[in-house]
Amino acid sequence: MGRDLKSFRLIVGCRMATGRTEADVARERENARQSLAFLYSTPAYWSSLEIFGWESRGPALRELTREQQWSRMSELVDDDMLDAFVPSATYDNIVDVLNDWYGGLTETITFPMPENDREDDEFRQVVAALQSGSQHNA
Repeated sequence: MGRDLKSFRLIVGCRMATGRTEADVARERENARQSLAFLYSTPAYWSSLEIFGWESRGPALRELTREQQWSRMSELVDDDMLDAFVPSATYDNIVDVLNDWYGGLTETITFPMPENDREDDEFRQVVAALQSGSQHNA
């Protein structure tokens, strides 16, 4: 019969777009767009696209890799795809977004450390809010 599901611990390691400002979030979304374009050029990941009705994107991305058209790949990852796969918000709102996406599903979410140490205070607040399981409005 297998093991009881209560003996498992689910850890969410998602790609997210966050930062201090909306411009930071937009920049991170563009980075995610490029990463997803490369990821979804691989057939093993196409089932995720199929769930949303984007089954034609995987083969199209794969064809661009074969043609070495790397710069064109991100054009096939539109904002709807980013909205479906990448939780996105400023530090002030990312905890609420993560709670909406994953609340009740997991007790552990990996969170990217900021590249800029000037964001450490906001980052600490986000981590504390995630650890407490609370909604966050910094």
